Amino acid sequence: MRTSLLIAAGVLALFAFAHGQLGWAPLAPYVPAESFDTLLKTSTFEDRYRQTSLLADLGSSFDGIKFLATQGASLIPSLASFASALPANLTVEPGLSKLALATQAYLSLYGGVVNAQYPVFSDSAPINSFKHAAANLVIVNGVPLGNGVSLYSTAIFSLVNGPLLLTLPPYNGGYWLVPFYDAYGEVFRVLGSRQGDNAGGCWLLVPHDWQAPEGLDIPKEFKLIRSPTQEGILLGRTSFNGTGAANWTLSWNFTRWGPSPRGADAPDVVFPKGAGLAYPGTDKASLQAINTADPWAFWKVAGEVFRRNGQSSIPTPLVKELAKIGIHRDFGFVSYGLDVNTTDALAIAPILATRIAVAKYTFLGTPATNYWKLPVYNGAWGNDYVLAAAIMKGFWISNRLDDAAYYYNYLDSAGQPLTGSNVYELVLPKAPPATSGAFWSVQALDIDRWTLLYGPYPLNTALSSPVAGLYVRPDGSIPIRVQVASPPANTTAASRGWNWVPGYPGHFHLNLRIYAGDATVLSDTYIPPPITKLASGSSNSTGSSSPAPSPAGSPGAGPAPSPVYGGRRA
Repeated sequence: MRTSLLIAAGVLALFAFAHGQLGWAPLAPYVPAESFDTLLKTSTFEDRYRQTSLLADLGSSFDGIKFLATQGASLIPSLASFASALPANLTVEPGLSKLALATQAYLSLYGGVVNAQYPVFSDSAPINSFKHAAANLVIVNGVPLGNGVSLYSTAIFSLVNGPLLLTLPPYNGGYWLVPFYDAYGEVFRVLGSRQGDNAGGCWLLVPHDWQAPEGLDIPKEFKLIRSPTQEGILLGRTSFNGTGAANWTLSWNFTRWGPSPRGADAPDVVFPKGAGLAYPGTDKASLQAINTADPWAFWKVAGEVFRRNGQSSIPTPLVKELAKIGIHRDFGFVSYGLDVNTTDALAIAPILATRIAVAKYTFLGTPATNYWKLPVYNGAWGNDYVLAAAIMKGFWISNRLDDAAYYYNYLDSAGQPLTGSNVYELVLPKAPPATSGAFWSVQALDIDRWTLLYGPYPLNTALSSPVAGLYVRPDGSIPIRVQVASPPANTTAASRGWNWVPGYPGHFHLNLRIYAGDATVLSDTYIPPPITKLASGSSNSTGSSSPAPSPAGSPGAGPAPSPVYGGRRA
C-alpha cells in the first residue's frame, strides 16, 4: 500500500477515538466526521433534503458513484474533503471504475461483516444456542441495549453441521416475535404471536437447497424454514409484562437435528470458544470506515462471509464483477495479483461507501409528514444494497414493517436539526396504533457519537408505552418533552404534565417505534405529530403541557448549528 494513499486516508480521518468494545466514539473512525454535514451544515430544508437525497441516490448506481467521486462536491459541498484527498489515479479510468465497483461491493457486503463480528463483541452464547436476557434492559460494555419493554433472546446459527430444530412451547402471555436474519441481516422468516404461533411448535431450519437424505423421515409436525445463507441470527423479542415471559423463553430448545451433510464419519465443526463464527480478522477495525492500519481488514472478513454464505440479496450483476477486486465465491478475498488501481480503490471505497450509507440512513420526511420518515422496507430490502448498508450501519437488525415500524425524525417543526441546546415538545393526539398487545416507544439517538455495531449512540433509554408512570391526559393525548436536563426533582410525569425523553448535548434524532402497527402504519398513511421547539426556560417547568401543536408549516431558513463531537450526557 502506497504511503501517499495512507496519508490521504489519514487526512479524511481527521481524528479517531474509541472507548471500549461496544462503546462510543466521535464519528470518525466509524463514519467520516463530515457524514451529517448535509443535515447540519445546510441552512434550509430544501438544501438538506436535496443534498442528502442526492448523495444516497447517486450512491445506488455505478455511474452515480463515479459522479460523486469526480463531480459530487459541486452539488454536495461536504464531499470536498473526500475529493481533495482522492488519489489522482482513482479520478480517471480505469481507477475510477475500480473505485465505483469497490464502493458497491462494500455497501453490499457490509451487513455480513457486522453480523460476523457481532457474536465476538456482544458476549453471545455459543453458536447454535440461545442467550436469554433476564431483564428488559441489557447493559453491554456500558451501553444499555433494548427498548425497555422486551426480553431479548439471541442465537447465532450455523448450518455447517446440518439442520437445526427450534421448539417453542405454547405461550399466551403477550406479544412476542422471533425474526430469522440471514448472514447479511435481512429478515427471511418471522415466528410470533401476530403470526398465529401461540400454540408453539417445531420448526426445522435448513439450508436453502437442502433435501432430506434418503431414508430420513421428517416428522409431520416439523415445519421447514429454508435459510438463504449458511449462517445467520435469531433475535427473539418477548414483551416483559409479568406473565411468565422470562421462564417461557428459557424453555426454548434449539438443537442439531438429522445426519451431518459432511458424512457420517466426519466430525462436526467445532467453533472456538469466544471466537463467534471464527472469522479471520475479528477486530473492530473491520467496521471502521477509516482504517489506515489495515486497509484489508474489512475485505478479509467480507470475502469469507461471501465464500461461506453466497450472494443472498446481492444483485447478480454485481456478484459477477466481484472477482475483479479480489473477492471470489470459492476462495473469499485474495489480494494476490491486484493492481495498484484496485488496491487503492479497496482502501478508499469504505469512506465513500459510508458517506452514502449515512446519507441513506438520514431518513428525512417532508413538511407534509411533519418531517417524519418511515422506511417501509426495513428488514426486507431485497436488492437495495444501499438501504441494507444504511440499516446495518445505523440501526442494526431491524424488523419488517408488519412487525415493527421505525419512524425517524431529525428536524423540528421549523425544519431545523434537533439539538440538545433546545427543549422540544411532541404531543401524541392518542396512543400510536400498535395492535396485537404490542407497544410503542420514543427514543432519542445521538448522531454526534457512533457505536461499533449499533449506529448512533443509544445511551438514553426509550419512553415505552407499557412502562409504569406514563402520563396520558384525560382526552387521551400523550405529552412528551425531549430535553437534556432531568425533570424537576420529586415530580412525576402526571404531576408536571409531561413525559420525559432524554436528549443529548449535541445533535440527535428521534425514533418512534410501533410494534404490530395497524393498517395506517402498514399503508404508510399514519403521520406522527410535529416536534415543536419550546421557548427558552421551559426545561424545568411543571404543570400542564401546552396544547397539541398544529401541523408543521414551511421550514425555517435559519442557520443550522455546528456539530458537537463527543458530548456525553451527565
